[in-house]
Amino acid sequence: MTNYRDSPWPEWVGAIIASSHAREEEFSLQLGATFVPAQILSALRKRRIMTSTENPVSLVLSGAVFSALPVPIIALPDAGSESTMRLIETCLPRYAPPAALVDHVKQSSRPSVNRRLKVAIACCDPLGDLEFARTRPDQCETCLGSDQQRTGRWLTDGVTNPQNVVASLRRIGPTSPAIFYYSGHGELGVAGSDSDSGLVLAGAILDAATLFSHDANGRPSVPMPARVILAACQSAGTEGSGAGEWFGFSAAALWAGAMQVVATNWPVRDTSFTSWFDHALAAKMCAIPDAAIALREVQLECLRYWRRGTSVSLESDKGTLLDPEPRPIVWAAYCCIGVA
Repeated sequence: MTNYRDSPWPEWVGAIIASSHAREEEFSLQLGATFVPAQILSALRKRRIMTSTENPVSLVLSGAVFSALPVPIIALPDAGSESTMRLIETCLPRYAPPAALVDHVKQSSRPSVNRRLKVAIACCDPLGDLEFARTRPDQCETCLGSDQQRTGRWLTDGVTNPQNVVASLRRIGPTSPAIFYYSGHGELGVAGSDSDSGLVLAGAILDAATLFSHDANGRPSVPMPARVILAACQSAGTEGSGAGEWFGFSAAALWAGAMQVVATNWPVRDTSFTSWFDHALAAKMCAIPDAAIALREVQLECLRYWRRGTSVSLESDKGTLLDPEPRPIVWAAYCCIGVA
C-alpha cells in the first residue's frame, strides 16, 4: 500500500482513471476481445453463464501474465446483450498456487474452516505513515500496529515488529481456522530473488525466505492460519510473488499453512475507500468459508456502486464519510490464490 501521491500504477491505469464511465467500459471490452480466448467465451455461452451471476463457474488462472491484467473487470463481448458483462459477473476467478506448491497446499488443507472464522491477528500500518490503513477491522482479536486515527497512539496490543508478529502467529498455529490480516507496505523482491519480498514491519521486513524455513521438528517457522489478507502493494503477483513458478511472500504464506491468500496484483493507494474495501473483505471472509467467493461478492458490490456513479458511504467515529467512487482499478487489484 502506498500514500496517494506515491508510486505510479501500471501505465494502462491512467487510461481508466482519466476517463469517463463510457470510456472505461470501452477499454474493458477491448481487453476482453484481446485476452479472452474464443474457446472460453464459447464455453461460457454454452453453459448459459453469460446471463446469470447466481452460480458462476470457477475460472482458474495460472501464470504471471494474468497478474498484469485487471481480470475481474475485463468485459466479455456478447452481441446478444445490451449491457456490458464483466468477467467477474460470469465467473469466479481463482489463482492457482505455483505449480510446485499445489500438492503441498492440498495436503496441508483441513476441513475445519467450514464455519464462521475470526480475524485472529491484524497488523495495521506498522510504520504509522498510512492515514487510513491503520484502523483495525471488526471482529479482530489481536491488533498490532498504530491506530492514530482513533486513539492517537500505538495500540496496547503491541508493536508490529517481526518478533511480536511471529509470536502471535505461533500461538494460533498453521492452518488454524482464522484470518491473518495485514494492511501496510509491501516489499518487492528483486528479479530472481522473490524470497526477499515480504511485509514491512516496525524495524525489519518479514520476508518470504523466513516463511519457507522450518524449525527442528519440521514445522513452519512462521505458521500461517487458513486465510490470509495482504492489503499491501503488489503482494500477489505483479513482480512474480505468488504467481507462476515464482516464490514470493504469497506463495510462502501458502507453504506455511494458509489455504487461501487474498492479495493485490499492483499498487493500491491508501484511501478511505481502500480501508472500507479491506474491512468489508475481512467481514465477508469471516462469514464465507471460500475466500474467492467472499472476494467476488465485495467486488460485485463495488461494481454496482461504480455503474450507478455513486459513492460509498463510510460510517466512522467521525461520522459519515462520502468516499470517491469505487474505481474498478482499485478493487480489481485483489485476487485469491489457493485451493477451494
